[in-house]
Amino acid sequence: MSGCGGNSSFLDETKLPQIKSNLKIHTNDLLRGVKSILDSDLHRATGGVHIVGLLNTTGKICIVEDIGRHNALDKAIGYGLKRDVSFNETFIACTGRISSEIALKCAAANIPIIASKGATTSLAINIAEKTGLCIVAFVRGRRLNIYTNPERVADQD
Repeated sequence: MSGCGGNSSFLDETKLPQIKSNLKIHTNDLLRGVKSILDSDLHRATGGVHIVGLLNTTGKICIVEDIGRHNALDKAIGYGLKRDVSFNETFIACTGRISSEIALKCAAANIPIIASKGATTSLAINIAEKTGLCIVAFVRGRRLNIYTNPERVADQD
């Protein structure tokens, strides 16, 4: 069961998408990715917007801001869809909590890695384990926690 804002939804685990990607990135790429999205005047001034970056190993594809973390992720995925981005070669860097809905959106888009300066939820971890999504949370300074599929982080082997 999952839900934001008091609503609940039930997850049919037999219908979860499977991420198809061989992407492996280095810890430094994850640290740089999260740091790169934080260069936002609006975020610094208000602390009330979420930022999502769609990145690949060569850098930023897009950075979007929105008051809602789900909306920001939708905008980044939409940007990539309009430009035929190969999502299996990308990762998400974000400021917000990684919820089950965020994990599902990444899996459905075939994005193999999500890294956030925020926390993750246990249901997001469960979904990530079943779909192949690598969740990295609490990315701050030179530290991070890898919760699922650590084989996607090249220097963790």
